[in-house]
Amino acid sequence: MDDVLVPRGGDSPAMTLTTPPDPSDPNQRSGTEITAINEHRGTWMTAYAGAGDLRVVDLILPGSHDAGMDKDAPYTNSYETTQDKSPWYQIMSGIRALDLRIEFFFGYAVNDPRRFQIFHDLSSGRTVRGDILQAVTNWRNGTFPKGDPKNEIIILDFHQFKNFTDEAHYELMKLIKDYFGDLIIRPEQRNLYVRELWGGTGRVVVAYHDVIRDDEFFWDLEQKYEGSGYISTERLKGFMDEVARTSKPDSELQSIQCHKITKVGQPDDFQDQIGRWFYSNDDVGFNAYIQKFHIINTDWSTRGAYIDYCIHATWIRAKSYAAVRTSLWTILAVSKYHPCKLRLFT
Repeated sequence: MDDVLVPRGGDSPAMTLTTPPDPSDPNQRSGTEITAINEHRGTWMTAYAGAGDLRVVDLILPGSHDAGMDKDAPYTNSYETTQDKSPWYQIMSGIRALDLRIEFFFGYAVNDPRRFQIFHDLSSGRTVRGDILQAVTNWRNGTFPKGDPKNEIIILDFHQFKNFTDEAHYELMKLIKDYFGDLIIRPEQRNLYVRELWGGTGRVVVAYHDVIRDDEFFWDLEQKYEGSGYISTERLKGFMDEVARTSKPDSELQSIQCHKITKVGQPDDFQDQIGRWFYSNDDVGFNAYIQKFHIINTDWSTRGAYIDYCIHATWIRAKSYAAVRTSLWTILAVSKYHPCKLRLFT
């Protein structure tokens, strides 16, 4: 393969599958965490090639739906529980987009971490300060055998707010800015390649889904969600197919909520099916279904191989986009020096 089509900055991600995953394969099982295909999930953007040669809006990212509603949180597990492990553990496992819903508790004093807690109908007891902002900071300061956590990009999607006043919004936004400062990716950086971001300080995307928001929290992350209660796997796939047929606005972020509940109201574990939908390998390449998406949010996110498929699919997308850019440069070069030959490319 021509070197110009190979993304720079790391090894190609591991991908041994040449066919869609077999549901009988123990590495595709649901209900428990699987063995990762890629060894360096915690720093995959810098350990493996691909991410550096795309813009943030073009990355294919594994995300976690209701990231702070996990079994290890300090609350009684319920049907609102959607994850096995803490947000920090999810990030270490390769998750790069956290879907967050925040509840404001005015009864706690200013600067008490419990003022801003993660919720989905009820609070999980996890706090924005300790379990999100500090978790990201701890991960970035960690030591890894390969890759650099300080150059990893992460998206924090503050998507829903409960019991908030205007003052509470300003307080939360100040807390986020105090933690991350120059790490927050600014509006003028939205179309930079990740490799260009590495030359500066921007590493954290803050999406803040409210009319009251800081200018630096400019990102609009559109969540594509079927929106019903119980739905069948077939109906969810049909909705996803509809989304796949549409085009995302070029400079915007978009996630697919690959989430459904059982008939008794519990978040469903269908990571085996998610793996069959989103598998990526060198053979299927850019024709894989996963190439139609960007951020993929799931429940029980650390149980599935889709994290590895996102890593591989990002590499494939980077190679494909590089090929397009090379073709365009060829066209421009020919049209500049040999205008009469431009017809050969049209």
